Amino acid sequence: MVTAQDVGGRVTDGKRIGVLKDFDPKWTDPASMPNERTHYPQAWVYFQGAGERQCSPEILERVPR
Repeated sequence: MVTAQDVGGRVTDGKRIGVLKDFDPKWTDPASMPNERTHYPQAWVYFQGAGERQCSPEILERVPR
């Protein structure tokens, strides 16, 4: 799992390697209904050739340098 300290570093989702662009530990989906909104961690990763993707930080791992 990655954290805010890993922003700017290389990470992998098990298939691709990318750069962690942002991390929000209490992200709320703005498309959800106001009475159904919950907070959960969210990460944004730029994968080469696939662009930026939003994903759960729990599936990401740091890539050793």
